[in-house]
Formats: sequence, structure tokens, C-alpha cells
Amino acid sequence: MKTGALTAQLLFPAKDGWISCTFLFGTALGVFTVKLMRYLAEQGWCDEATGHKDWIGFGAALASGAEPMSEYDRARGILSSFTASHTKAELLALAIEKGFLFAPVTSIEEVVESPQLRSRDYFKDLAHPELGRSFRYPGPFVKFSESPIKYRRRPPLIGEHNREIYCDELGMSDAEFSQLQARGII
Repeated sequence: MKTGALTAQLLFPAKDGWISCTFLFGTALGVFTVKLMRYLAEQGWCDEATGHKDWIGFGAALASGAEPMSEYDRARGILSSFTASHTKAELLALAIEKGFLFAPVTSIEEVVESPQLRSRDYFKDLAHPELGRSFRYPGPFVKFSESPIKYRRRPPLIGEHNREIYCDELGMSDAEFSQLQARGII
């Protein structure tokens, strides 16, 4: 993410992939950076001066030149070394325990195999009779106890509802629709 002269790093390495880490400054996000950097100092990843720097005002100090960009690069390097020495699961556990803004970057396979999503019975196999098979689809984004979200039917195939949309909803004539269809436009 680029803001002024600062290109903020938002992805950091982990032992087994990547994490998203909010290492930013100012009154809204700097408080999380303060907690993180103090923890890194306590754990010996950086000196006390770095751990107790004014991380809330750090962005303004970079913008004004009071802090050189090399100091941001140094701090970012410390954080990268720390995250690279932990797995995504360890970093997520720390985020939950300490209130750090870490989130694992997951692969499609990790999402599909997620114990949380499995326990929610999130993925559903839906039949496509016209294709002679079923496909796995994501389920409802939430589970409501009083009014559960239910599938009414499978997702449409490409172009399956073109006639309803173009003719019934947009007012195209059957002749116009047939002409566009014959030309391969729709």
C-alpha cells in the first residue's frame, strides 16, 4: 500500500506461507503497532528504544523527515524476521491472545480443509443434472438459528437466463435477441 513516500508492507512471511499484518501508524492503527513493537522488545526481537518508539506519530515523523525511511525499513525487517520464525497458526494464536492485527493468508486448499468451515458444514455439493455431476459450492455466509439461509437452486450456467434478462427485463424483442444470439454476441 502506498501513502505518500511510504510504501507500507501489508504481507509478511511466515514459516509456512504468509500473513497479513497491519503495521501502520496514527491514532486508529498505531495503537496496535505500539502493542506489537513492545511485545517484540519484551521478547528480545528489538531494543527497548525501538519497542517504545512513538509508533502512533511515526507516520507523521516519516512524512516530515524527522524519521528517515531507513528506520521504517529497519523496523519492517525486525517484524519480518519475527513473523518468518513462526507458523501462520502460531501468529494467529498470538493475534487472538495479544490483540495484534495478524491474519493468515490461506490457500484454496486450506480454506476447503478448514476445520472451522467443516464444523459449520459450510461447503455444499449441488447437483448439475444437465452436466451429469455435482460441484462443491460455498454455503451461507452465516448460520441463523431462527431463519437459516437455504439454497433454492444451483447457480445458473453462463447465459442460461439471457432470454429472461434481455427480453423480459430489458424489453428486447425475440427477433433482436435471436439475431444477437445467432451472431454469437449473447
